[in-house]
Amino acid sequence: MTSSTSLDDTLDLPETLSTEEVGRVLGRTAPAGGLILLSGPTGAGKTSLAKGVAQGLGIPATIVSPTFLYLQGYECKKDGARLDLLHADWDRVSGFPEDLEETLFEGLENRVTIVEWGEKISGSLRDSFPMVVHITIAFHADGRRLSMSWIAQTGGGASAWRDSFFSGMAGFSGSRPDAGIRQPAPAPFS
Repeated sequence: MTSSTSLDDTLDLPETLSTEEVGRVLGRTAPAGGLILLSGPTGAGKTSLAKGVAQGLGIPATIVSPTFLYLQGYECKKDGARLDLLHADWDRVSGFPEDLEETLFEGLENRVTIVEWGEKISGSLRDSFPMVVHITIAFHADGRRLSMSWIAQTGGGASAWRDSFFSGMAGFSGSRPDAGIRQPAPAPFS
């Protein structure tokens, strides 16, 4: 049995700070094998955040939502990107299709994986990744609210990724723990 740890944060983005900018910082700090699950209503900024992650990884390709393909791979590490990227859209996927989930799992240690509508993937698949951040994007009066759960199956990897991310966000107004981010103590993930 593996033990997992979850750290939860809330990040309020003013209208002047886009989800794409947040994604760039997330991409610069994402570890190999990291899984980024994105949830939220249509138009909340999931694909924009994914575009930013790709930019942060150094991927020069134009990122679009793979709604009709389900999966889109960007093998760019050989061209100077920090890591490859697999971008998935689970909006139209029903159930837990073995073939698609197997594709998400294969080669995960050499890339970052993003799943839009990530709440729809199976728990067993999510638990196959060593580190996960589940980001739920919601609209609120002054912009967007990102609820972030950082999950590590073993060790302190989620904490290190989280700390690196917030260090990278330090230059943005309203992105420090003393400016609206709630950071509860680590609690076991169930």
